[in-house]
Amino acid sequence: ALARLVAAAAQAPLASSASSAASRAMCARSGRHLAGAREWRTAAIAGGDAPWTRDGFAASPRVPKDSRSFGTSPPFAVSASSARGADDGAGAVASGGDPALDSLETSRPTGETYEAHLAETVKNVKLLSLASLAATVCGTPLLLELASPDMLPEAKMTVSLVVDGFGAFTTALLQWFVSPYVLTMRVEKGVGGEGEGDDPARHPSRGGDVVVVEKLTLFARRFEDRFPAAAMREAETTRPLVTWEANGTFHYVEMANVPRHMYDRLDLERFDDQAKALRHARDAKDDEDDDDE
Repeated sequence: ALARLVAAAAQAPLASSASSAASRAMCARSGRHLAGAREWRTAAIAGGDAPWTRDGFAASPRVPKDSRSFGTSPPFAVSASSARGADDGAGAVASGGDPALDSLETSRPTGETYEAHLAETVKNVKLLSLASLAATVCGTPLLLELASPDMLPEAKMTVSLVVDGFGAFTTALLQWFVSPYVLTMRVEKGVGGEGEGDDPARHPSRGGDVVVVEKLTLFARRFEDRFPAAAMREAETTRPLVTWEANGTFHYVEMANVPRHMYDRLDLERFDDQAKALRHARDAKDDEDDDDE
């Protein structure tokens, strides 16, 4: 019995060392597999090849750019359309075009008449302002009479005038703010119409053009305003919602919504700050490229 105990004690370290060696080998193999998986994912994201085989880890074929992913599951694939769009934009710039200007021009509507996107919204806001003013004028004396019947008539009149004056001020301020807003605009062929100081040699096609615009009155009624295209000038004012000035009247249009034919016919680029900024940036970039060459 003592001999068997001694033999068992002698074999125990051997078995323990064998199991430890097997565990270490398994851990090392798992580590190599994980390292290979990380390298494969990095290559897949970068769109490169992974032609290696390490300890049984077979390399996968190159991942197409259209299905780059951060894992092996197709639902988590990341589209590369944005990268292709950037490449197309770079090609457009290299060919001499400006993607921003091209997209701005191609997004313009077709047709012969300009229609504002916010025409109904502006009209509804004006109607709401007028309705609130009418309710204030009619309701303030009644509320004062019901709430404070013992108040002196002079005090009631003073309070009513203050409240009604504030309502009238806000309504007039809204009218001043949106009065240049053009609801619709069209160009008609007229006779003459060259503005003072305009050079007909620079814009011969605008000599007889007459611009017809529709705006809103104080009471939200539409009215027409006509002026020659040659009378359009850049407005020298800090007033908001002003695109150009014609015959002493300010006008505002949404440049991105002006049809292409009307935009070119009236030469509205001279009033379009966004187009001028994009063209200036393109010219500056072209100058820098010329200097580098």
